[in-house]
Amino acid sequence: MGADPMQAGSQAHTLVADIRKRKGIKPEVQPLGEYEDKVRGRGLVGDDAGTWALERLMLSGDAARNKLIDLIDSKRGKKALVLDPALSGPLTLLDAQLSALLTEHGVAKLLYLERRRLDDAAYNQAEPRLVGLRPLVYIARATLDNAQLIAWQIKNTPRSAQEHEFSVFWVPRRSVAVEKLLEDEGGEFPMDLVPLDDDVLSLELDRAFADCTLDGDASSLYYAAAAIMHLQHEFGLIPRIQGKGPAAAAVRDICIKMRKERPPPAPGAAGAGAGGPGRIGRLFLIDREVDLVTPMMTQITFEGLIDEVTGIRHGSVPLAGAAAGEAGSSGGAKARGGGGSTLVNSSDPYYAEFRDLPYYTASQRLTQYAREARRDYGELGSKDLTELKSFVKGLPKLLLLDRLSDLLVPVAEVVKQPSFHRRLKAELDLVEGVEVEEAVAYIQELMWSGADMPSVLRLLVLLSITQGGMPKKHWDPLRQEFVAAYGHQHLLTLHSLEKAGLLRLQQGGGALAGGLTGRTGGFGALRRALRLVVPDGDQMERPTDISHLYKVVIPKTHGTPVTRHPPPVTRTIASPDSIRTGTC
Repeated sequence: MGADPMQAGSQAHTLVADIRKRKGIKPEVQPLGEYEDKVRGRGLVGDDAGTWALERLMLSGDAARNKLIDLIDSKRGKKALVLDPALSGPLTLLDAQLSALLTEHGVAKLLYLERRRLDDAAYNQAEPRLVGLRPLVYIARATLDNAQLIAWQIKNTPRSAQEHEFSVFWVPRRSVAVEKLLEDEGGEFPMDLVPLDDDVLSLELDRAFADCTLDGDASSLYYAAAAIMHLQHEFGLIPRIQGKGPAAAAVRDICIKMRKERPPPAPGAAGAGAGGPGRIGRLFLIDREVDLVTPMMTQITFEGLIDEVTGIRHGSVPLAGAAAGEAGSSGGAKARGGGGSTLVNSSDPYYAEFRDLPYYTASQRLTQYAREARRDYGELGSKDLTELKSFVKGLPKLLLLDRLSDLLVPVAEVVKQPSFHRRLKAELDLVEGVEVEEAVAYIQELMWSGADMPSVLRLLVLLSITQGGMPKKHWDPLRQEFVAAYGHQHLLTLHSLEKAGLLRLQQGGGALAGGLTGRTGGFGALRRALRLVVPDGDQMERPTDISHLYKVVIPKTHGTPVTRHPPPVTRTIASPDSIRTGTC
């Protein structure tokens, strides 16, 4: 039918009007304003351009979810899904009800990739049995270890079992190495940017730093550049890309090459995004090697201490005991190995309020809110109907408050111990360069007492970075004591840290972290010039400075000023400002 349905009186217009009338819709096509409230509710319209763009960007999670569904639906009938354990968390961020979603689309058995034969009893003791499912879908990171494990499972499939139809999908894209190993191109599941929160997107590449510094594998840098190109195809060309560090320079160069090969859409072209090009004016890239001190120190914010004590992975916190059972029954993601977990993000109004506050301030407010809730509950008998309705509407918030209280219990147990405050003092002594010998004695005490190995390694790395290398008199004794305390197999751990530049012998010359060199004495001179350590003031009650995140230490990557004409690239730090304003 060639008629225009928008032209009144045409055959197509009459047909469309009849259909709309039959379905109970207004016969006339309504103007866009009639649907603005619905579109706004889905995050597609906003009064503020920045908010609109951010909400639109968060829809990338929905796009990845739809791609996952299409991938699963490409295999007919009931199927088994073998998932890389490293992808379990990121995929849960796409949909909290991941298991139910997969079941709805025909996944009868969900397994994790491990060195186990497909006819193993663990795979086949419960119905449906794996040997009875023909389609077998693998979704895994494109690493050689995963490729070798998948190849081993396929080759060791017993001939007596039902013939499987194998499909492999690599995240975020396949590599030449895995293609050659499996002698098959396989498919791709292009999941790059995953929304961790309302204003945070992540590639969720846990081994990116190790791959770059230890293995010389720059794949993660390519993935970062591809994600930036994704942003440019959504929001138009980013006119200025600035950064600091060799990895930042590499990502910038890859982006420039990708622009030439596949330029972003022109203004008004399809795929340029509804907001048009150029919505992002400037992009800053910061290499982790620029600031290796910050991740070695203990955070004292509410969220930071939860991460230190319990651990936050992929936006979730593991729970134990009754709390884990409640989280699992309410749709919380199940961690590998059994325990439940709960999501922590800005959708919880209390968590959004507490997350960046110092722990002591947040705990006091949480206690105050709990007391007010108990008082309101005790006064229910004297309330009228309107007040009772208001109280009932607030019950979901009380449940959120109770959940945060559960998260706070293990943190409170750690914070009240003297050892926690001794560690904070040792870290501050190392950063300030005072009482270093006392800090070294504390590290030795931790090793002798069998403390958690990662916490000891963080202090050793902090000692090496802040002192321009580990002092010669402590170099051999500390390493020998570490090996004696934790086993000779960790000689390889120390070697890896040395190879990554995190541990090294002090040689003078003012060496800085990340291979940067200075003319005025290394980290100590940088600390004084940039005032990285501020006097310990009344920051606990009213935090007005970023230093409250690490007690009185300002992260070096914070507060990078915006300059209209940035200075040229410098490979040595001639002045303190060069590390803050230098571009790649």
